[in-house]
Amino acid sequence: MNQLKISTVSFLAVPAFVGLLASCAPAQTANANWKMAPVSLQTQWAKEVSPANALPAYPRPQMTAPTGNRSTAPVEPSVPPPTLGEVAYGQSPKQVLTFWQAKSDKPTPWLFHIHGGGWMSQQRIFGLVTVPGFVQDMLDHGISVVTVEYRLLDEATADGLNPPVKGPMLDCARALQFVRSKAKEWNLDKRRVALCGDSAGGCTALWLAFHKDLANPKSRDLVARESTRPLCVAVQHPQTTLDPQQIRDWIPKLEYGDQAFGIKADPGNKSSFEVFLAEREKLLPLINKLSPYALVTRDAAPVFMFYYTAPAFDQNQQDVHSANFGAKLQEKCQRLGVECELVYPGAPGIEANPYHKIYFEKYFLEKLLGAAHAWAPKRASLMTKWAALVDPKNPLPEYPRPQMVRSQWQSLNGIWQYQSGNKALMGLSIASHP
Repeated sequence: MNQLKISTVSFLAVPAFVGLLASCAPAQTANANWKMAPVSLQTQWAKEVSPANALPAYPRPQMTAPTGNRSTAPVEPSVPPPTLGEVAYGQSPKQVLTFWQAKSDKPTPWLFHIHGGGWMSQQRIFGLVTVPGFVQDMLDHGISVVTVEYRLLDEATADGLNPPVKGPMLDCARALQFVRSKAKEWNLDKRRVALCGDSAGGCTALWLAFHKDLANPKSRDLVARESTRPLCVAVQHPQTTLDPQQIRDWIPKLEYGDQAFGIKADPGNKSSFEVFLAEREKLLPLINKLSPYALVTRDAAPVFMFYYTAPAFDQNQQDVHSANFGAKLQEKCQRLGVECELVYPGAPGIEANPYHKIYFEKYFLEKLLGAAHAWAPKRASLMTKWAALVDPKNPLPEYPRPQMVRSQWQSLNGIWQYQSGNKALMGLSIASHP
């Protein structure tokens, strides 16, 4: 079987160790005695680092995968081995996806994940690995998971797509239809699919959720007959509009969206965003076809959005992940009667430092499995036999107290003797050095 592999980098060992040496000894002594911090896994760059040769920027790990469609090796330590590691849904080398199948004798609900990166970077596993244990938790609850690769903006431009953002968006639509076409083979419930993504991936997920169904029931292509509408969509700090005027009004200092339309800077010292803004009226019909905010209608699927900061319209923000995006979309959804939940630090009923994993998992369980399944016991490394018996319908009247039993006891009362740690490391006997 082919294996999907990822190079892993130890981000902390080298900088932390160099900093510790520098703070404890003069520069010459530190350089003379400097040694690489021992770690279990070292990258190709580790041997190149020394006090005299510090890397200007620590290299970003690159993910590589051989051809084939099955993998039994983990794609990353925090993600379990996929059922299908490299499945093509189109002709481009970037049109591939990874699939984790939940064990069930009935068709399972599933997540369709779209990675972020401004449509210019990252790969399909990123976004999942930043939430340790998320994929396994979904599988444990009977929810299958798909994450999709797509053509980035430069690749879409090379393929003749204009504007280039059509590449990522249409690729994800095709991938969604492809997975639905595999529903019987992969034991999936076509109806119960939740879209998810972060940043630009979240924008694409919202676009898919709000766009009219792209299914063509009369197509000779069986994949194209499948629906692109989800049961719900849950996204992390997405951009909710690609309209440059709305971006300027909502987040005054942010310049974003020009790259999606292939806009270049003007030789007369105008930034690409300023050019985008100047050409807005001409591009507006196209912008409205690709901007989630413009597409949301009364029949849209329920929406969940998570941001790491609170909305702040009274500040001159330039945050590409500003919660102002979410607040404006929520306002429109509420006017239309569309269910829309917005979570950020300090939001009504939300703590000051919410953990996104908890909220996403709760939302997916509730929407895909029903409210009764949204509850789950907090997982721990050591679980008692009673943990599996407890749920909202079956609370234990009194949690059993574990009993400690030991057949033989040894008294530690009496005179204790001590010695320095250095002597102990040399193998010297405590008894011989009272």
